[in-house]
Amino acid sequence: MFLLNEVKYDTQYSEMYRSRSRALGERLNRYLEESGLKREHDVPGTQKTFLVGCIVVEGKKPQIIKEIKHVKNIEKSGWAMEDPSYFIEDTEMERVWLDVSKCEGDRLVNGCVVAVFGTKEGKGVRVERVFFPIETYKAGEDRKKVRFGREKTVVVPRIGDHRRVTAKKIADFVSENGAGLVLYEETQSCKHMGDVEAHVVPGENDHVLHMLPYQPPARRQIGAGPRHTLLTNPASMEISGKTVIFCNYRSVEEVLRYAPAEEREAAGAEKYFGALHLLLRCMHISPCSPDSCPTYPMSEDPFVLKDIPDMLIVRVEEKVADIREVEEQGKRVFLVVLSVAENGVLVISEGVPSIETI
Repeated sequence: MFLLNEVKYDTQYSEMYRSRSRALGERLNRYLEESGLKREHDVPGTQKTFLVGCIVVEGKKPQIIKEIKHVKNIEKSGWAMEDPSYFIEDTEMERVWLDVSKCEGDRLVNGCVVAVFGTKEGKGVRVERVFFPIETYKAGEDRKKVRFGREKTVVVPRIGDHRRVTAKKIADFVSENGAGLVLYEETQSCKHMGDVEAHVVPGENDHVLHMLPYQPPARRQIGAGPRHTLLTNPASMEISGKTVIFCNYRSVEEVLRYAPAEEREAAGAEKYFGALHLLLRCMHISPCSPDSCPTYPMSEDPFVLKDIPDMLIVRVEEKVADIREVEEQGKRVFLVVLSVAENGVLVISEGVPSIETI
């Protein structure tokens, strides 16, 4: 849960970056020093060094619109970073330019905290390797979770056009199987679920302020009953003893802006898997906040992951529902892409997800 108890609008966004760099940077510093790597500020050009800090990506952004003649014909279109330059704002130094030409496989996005190792050249560093925060975690390091909750949970990304009829089918399925229920950005179906217990994650079509994390809408507006628990978006839940992260689509969309063109234009769920996997490696579910993702001003960064989650889920508009399993630091993690264009639901049974039709 990412509920905001108090928002102070005199808080500077730099506080979030400072909190993020402190939480993830300290782990990276300790990890690299224990690995025997040296950190030097004033070293000869041929000597190796490493830096830890927050990545800044600067580049050209396409001009959106100079003149609007026919508003009804304007379609929403994404933009991608062009000719990017990379910098790292080190926790102990000023901004340093990075040559990442040798690290094409390690995608960097604005706002992520990493460590870079390489050779100092002039005022910059020629990077040979990038260390992501997830590398500082070890298999089995996660806090021991007590198994609780139902053995089966149904996650619904879309009820469909016949909301009343379909909602009844889902409610009957949940009741008959003794399953839990999560309405993922499908809050308008609350009023059709009767007394079925459900957790509700708000979406962009709800009465919420579009600043991350989305806060729960008023119960009266969505017809939520006393057995409906209203969550934030993004949201973190413990399902059958497993940590499940419901990601906000805006966070994933922002990460995709820094992906190569072939990945952004890839068919199916491939591009979303790439974005979710990057969030996992960064141990942060919204690295582009607050720079390009509208975010509440907070003194602490709530999006830093303290443990490796068991599952990351994102809901998309395309017809690309799919599941992928990856392994990081000896731990199995499921990446899940749910589609509002299909009638399938996600069933999590004993911590293992599957997409099914009810």
